[in-house]
Formats: sequence, C-alpha cells, structure tokens
Amino acid sequence: MRIVIIGVGEVGFHVAKALSQENFDITVVDIDPKKCRRASKYLDVIVVEGNGASPKHLIKANVEGADYVLALTPVDEVNLIASRQAHIL
Repeated sequence: MRIVIIGVGEVGFHVAKALSQENFDITVVDIDPKKCRRASKYLDVIVVEGNGASPKHLIKANVEGADYVLALTPVDEVNLIASRQAHIL
C-alpha cells in the first residue's frame, strides 16, 4: 500500500514511522529542509522537499498513485488545500 504524508513534523514523523514499520510504501512531503533531513535519516521513506499544497510537489510525490494521502501539517489551511489538490490530481 502506498501512502503519502504531507507534513513530517512530530505527528507526521511518528505516523510515517509506524506505517513504514508495517512495510507500507511511504512518501513524505515537507517544506522544511530540517524535517526532511530528519525523516531521511531515521525513517525508511521517500522524502520530497517542497510545499505539500503545490501540485508540482504532489506530482513529484506521486499522489496519483497513492492509496491514501494524509495531510498532517500544523496549518489547517495548508491541510485543506493539500487535500483538495491531491483529490484533483
């Protein structure tokens, strides 16, 4: 199962960790380079550095091939836009 997680802060990081330990294919998207480096270093995930609400970065994360897309940023507006963009793609 392919899952894209938008936002790899504390919540997104721990969700990605739990799901990757269950052998799901996880891609995380975050605009913060430090969070991306942390995910890359400690998790078995694909990391896309960029704006999770941007169609360009969602396409790079292959949301159209995902079974689930989880928007877990701390900003509700970003989560709504990211969810809508992922649905459109």
